[in-house]
Amino acid sequence: MNNSLLYFTILNEESKSLGFLKKVRSQCKAFEKLGHSVFLGILRNTEYVIYRVVNSGFERETSFHFGSIMESIRSRASIIKRINNQLVLSKIMRFTQEWCRKKEIGAVYIRRFALSHLVIRFLRSLSHQSKIVWEYPTYPWISEYRHSHSLFRSIVERSLASLLERHIDLIVGVSGISGFEREGLLLTTNGVGIDELPMRERPFLLRTIELLGLGKITSYHGYDRIIKGIADYKGEYEVVFNIAGDGNEIDNLRKLVNSLNVDESIKFHGVVDGKKLDDLFNKSHIGIGSLALHKIGGQYPSPLKHREFCARGLPFVHATDDPDFAGLEPFVKKVEFGEDPIDIQKLVTMAIEIYNGPEDGRRVLRDHAARTLDWVVKMKPISDFILRNPHGAVKSNRN
Repeated sequence: MNNSLLYFTILNEESKSLGFLKKVRSQCKAFEKLGHSVFLGILRNTEYVIYRVVNSGFERETSFHFGSIMESIRSRASIIKRINNQLVLSKIMRFTQEWCRKKEIGAVYIRRFALSHLVIRFLRSLSHQSKIVWEYPTYPWISEYRHSHSLFRSIVERSLASLLERHIDLIVGVSGISGFEREGLLLTTNGVGIDELPMRERPFLLRTIELLGLGKITSYHGYDRIIKGIADYKGEYEVVFNIAGDGNEIDNLRKLVNSLNVDESIKFHGVVDGKKLDDLFNKSHIGIGSLALHKIGGQYPSPLKHREFCARGLPFVHATDDPDFAGLEPFVKKVEFGEDPIDIQKLVTMAIEIYNGPEDGRRVLRDHAARTLDWVVKMKPISDFILRNPHGAVKSNRN
C-alpha cells in the first residue's frame, strides 16, 4: 500500500493569514498521525518548497526557485499580473508533477485555488499517477467566490469546476450543513490542532470585561456590530474589544471607532502570534465569533476562529448555524442574526454568570474540542478513503 501523500497549496508561507497556515500545517500533521508519509508543498516568496513532515515537524525536502513573486489575483487585477501568475504557476506545477513521479507519491491533497485550463491539464496528467483529493474550504463555494471576484470570473470558474471532477478521486467540502451528499463528495467541518494551542488561564473579572476578535478581518466578521454596541452601551462595566489580525476591513473599523468616539474601548493589535496571542487569550473573557456571514451567503459556516476559541477554553458568541457547538451553553451562545448592533449588556451578563460561577468553561470547551474538533478526528474519513479505495475507482463511477 502506497501511503505517501503530498499536500499541495499555493498559499504563501510568509503570509499574514496565520489561521489558514495553521490549518494547513495541522492537517498535514493529522495525516502523519493517521499513518501517511506526508509532504507539504507551499509557496515561500520566490520559491516553491516541499517539506517532509517528520514527528509533526517540517523538514525541507526540496525546492524550486521560480524568480517572480506570485501575487493574489483580485477582480480588477491587471492582465500582466494574471499572465505572470499563470507563468509562475505553470513552472510550479511542472516541478511538482515531476517530483511526484520520481517519488511515486500515492495521493495529492490540494487546497482549492483558482481554476484555469492550465490547472485542468495539470490535474489530468497528475491523475494518471496519483489519487487526487480537492478541498473546497467553503462548500458550496460559489456564494463566497462571487463576493470577491467578478461575475465573469465566477462564470469561468463554475464551468471549469465541472471539468475538474473528471480528474479527481474525492472532493472534500467544508460545509456547516448536510444536504449536498453525493458519490465522490465528503462533507466535513473545520478542525483545530489541539496539541498546538495551550489552554488559557482563568482571568479575573473585576470592573472590566475583555472581548476578543481574531483572524483575517473582513466585513463578514461583523465586528462593526460589536463596536456600535459598545457605543450604545451605558452599563456600569467597562467593555474593551481587542481585535487581533489585519485585513481589508481594518481601515473601515478604525473610521467607525473614530466617528463613534470609542477609541479607548477598541484596541487594534495587528497580526499577533505566539506568546502575545496567548496573553490576549489569557486576559479575555468572551470571544467574538463570526457575526455577519450572511453578507457572503454564509449559510454553510465553519469558522476557524470558533474552533480556536473552543480549543483554548474561551467562551464565545457567534451568529451562525455552526453545527459543531450545539449543547455547549452557557459557554457558547448564539446572538441575534442581522445588521443591528450587538446588545453588549447580554455579553456582560454572560461574562458575570460564567466567571462568578464554579465553572469558567475552560475544561468543558477543551474536552469538547479534543473529542470532536481535533484535525485527526476530522481528517480520518479522508485518510480512510485514500488508503482503502483503489486509484480511480470512485472517479470512474462519477464519470
